[in-house]
Amino acid sequence: MKNEKGMVVPLVAVLLPVFLGVAGLMVDVGFMASNYFRLANAVDAAAYASLDGYDREVWEADGSIVIDPHEAQQLADRYLRENMNGASMTSFHVDDTSVTIEAQADSPIFFMQLFGFSDQQVSAMAAADLSDPNE
Repeated sequence: MKNEKGMVVPLVAVLLPVFLGVAGLMVDVGFMASNYFRLANAVDAAAYASLDGYDREVWEADGSIVIDPHEAQQLADRYLRENMNGASMTSFHVDDTSVTIEAQADSPIFFMQLFGFSDQQVSAMAAADLSDPNE
């Protein structure tokens, strides 16, 4: 028991990088999760906004819903950019009454750069539909 004197300093010196690594991992993973949820909300908003791109002339003529792909994509892109700056649409698909969007964004890494990690990409997908659920 007498030879254990002064063991705290080497123990702290060995464990300090481990504690810093775990703390950095928690911060960076939390920031990535936050960016993912921001992107998912932005993609949801873009999908629902793109539904407003239906062809009004067809609607007024015979009451059927047909989404105009060009107008819907412009609306989706605008809402995606407004809700998350730096996000980019990777996929956009339109059926007659539904829209599916996929997007991605970079999530910066702060503490884990010390251990050789670089910025990560997060991606999200959303779909929206204008069809009548009663039919």
